[in-house]
Amino acid sequence: MRWAVMIVLLASITVAGTGCVAAAVAAACAASCAVAGGVAAGVAASDSGRQENREARVTLRIECGAGATCLDAVQMTLQGFDGVLEVNVDSNERRARVVFDPRRMTPERMVGAIEDLGYRARVEERS
Repeated sequence: MRWAVMIVLLASITVAGTGCVAAAVAAACAASCAVAGGVAAGVAASDSGRQENREARVTLRIECGAGATCLDAVQMTLQGFDGVLEVNVDSNERRARVVFDPRRMTPERMVGAIEDLGYRARVEERS
């Protein structure tokens, strides 16, 4: 649980330093939940090497207010999950392209985490 507190503090400091207090709170809560969920599920730490058969890709459509604050919170939330290898958020298209390990993460769990932030999301494409 100490790790969750440290991640919450780091997320708050990082985002708050940019002046985005709402994003700091959302990202801190999401990071805390992501860590707590990973610990509760007994998720093992990933090895640093990627293997092609351990990667999947998904494009998520994100519906949130104007401005980049919500998209920053979404990106930080998704990056906080064990099993998410890469996140690219396109603010013009309001899409997140995510590379993840399907053994440890699912698109449905990503959508749920975004909805927990108070935004809407849906899976547009899987590969």
